[in-house]
Amino acid sequence: MQFQELKRMLILSSDQPTQEEIKKAQEAGLQEVIRNMEEDYNKREKLGLEPRIVKDFKNKELKKMYKNFLQSKVLNRN
Repeated sequence: MQFQELKRMLILSSDQPTQEEIKKAQEAGLQEVIRNMEEDYNKREKLGLEPRIVKDFKNKELKKMYKNFLQSKVLNRN
């Protein structure tokens, strides 16, 4: 799933979105991406696989988000 597509789809659900609607759509998109990362991480862990590497993501925003996600996982383990 492309992060930008999700944001665009959520924003375009209204003809003239307000700033608040745009902010809510962006937050919803962010939460969906994080949920998908969490789900993928847990599935890989159950299968005994290493987490995906940051380079697996082509989109710069997703790379940054995934890097932060992995860092939070490491911090929560300690």
